[in-house]
Amino acid sequence: MADDATLDVVRRRLLGEYERTRSALKRDWVDEIYIKYGVAPDQAAALEHDLSTAGVSVNEEDEASEADAAEADLPADRTRTFADALSLLMYHAKRLPRLDRKEEAALGEAIQLGLRIAATDDAAPTLHGERILAKAAKARERLISSNLRLVVKFVMVRRYHSRMDADDLVQHGMLGLIRAAEKYDPDWGTRFSTYATWWIRQAVSRGFHNEGQTIRMPVHVVMQVQRLRRSRRTLGLNGGGRGDVERLAESLAWTLEYTARIAQLADMNVVSLDAPLANGDTEGLSVGDLVADATARPDEAAELQRSRNMVRDLVDTIEDDRARDIIRRRYGFDGPGETLQELGDGYSVTRERIRQIQDKTLRKLVKRAIAKGLRGDTF
Repeated sequence: MADDATLDVVRRRLLGEYERTRSALKRDWVDEIYIKYGVAPDQAAALEHDLSTAGVSVNEEDEASEADAAEADLPADRTRTFADALSLLMYHAKRLPRLDRKEEAALGEAIQLGLRIAATDDAAPTLHGERILAKAAKARERLISSNLRLVVKFVMVRRYHSRMDADDLVQHGMLGLIRAAEKYDPDWGTRFSTYATWWIRQAVSRGFHNEGQTIRMPVHVVMQVQRLRRSRRTLGLNGGGRGDVERLAESLAWTLEYTARIAQLADMNVVSLDAPLANGDTEGLSVGDLVADATARPDEAAELQRSRNMVRDLVDTIEDDRARDIIRRRYGFDGPGETLQELGDGYSVTRERIRQIQDKTLRKLVKRAIAKGLRGDTF
């Protein structure tokens, strides 16, 4: 979702383009601007309502044959990949008639009325209210079913550009279409196909960021990475030097530290542990062969456990109860280790006093450890 400053930039760009051409703005170009600046569907609808009030219109291009054209253009070797996933959706999309603007408005009004009834009826709805809710549900169902082609079109267009399979693309696209139908308000003056396309794009994009990447990051972090990459392209930057980071920070209005952190995420590459090493002297080895095994060998683990038991026994021989308690708590014998300050607060003494008790007790334990055959550096 774009902030207010970004929305002002978008508004000025759209108005500026209209002033330059003195004609209706092209839908594809407007949508590209929304994507570039991270404008959310509801924000886009509000923007276009303001533009309409100012006399600026957006040309809603005829999309009647785009999905069919995309399907016809699908190569034979990829038809099998997508046909099974899309066949049912395409079948229903082709059977159902399109809605005109008047029908869309009527369905949208029924949905909005249902939402108002649901929000204001605290008790059980009256018979009249139930009828309105039932009508709203049917309107929502028809609005969704009559616009299945929007999901088909979007999936077809993305067939070469997504690592998600068709089933996942369809699933997330349908979630976006359903969300659009639940929120559509004809008073905005935006055609449902336009509004739904924004939601479909956002749902698929979020689905990809959640499921389609090897390393998952929060969606808002992914959006920041995308903003940084776009800014890099705009500024013509390729490297990651301090000068580039400073220019990016200035362009994005971020701090240097935050910009460097996002840049590091943007440059992060994932390498498979099974990837073969390119060096000729390491033929047959993979990246995973170079990763050290942090698991101790059985004999090492047994020796480590024996040493730990001996240390515990030694600590239990400390005569002073307070000194023994400080050592056990400081080194986490019975839980997370505590700081000098935490121990000092518990005993109502300074952290320096706790350190003195600790050092004196450790010297005694080292002597006893050496006498029992343990190494002097155990403590």
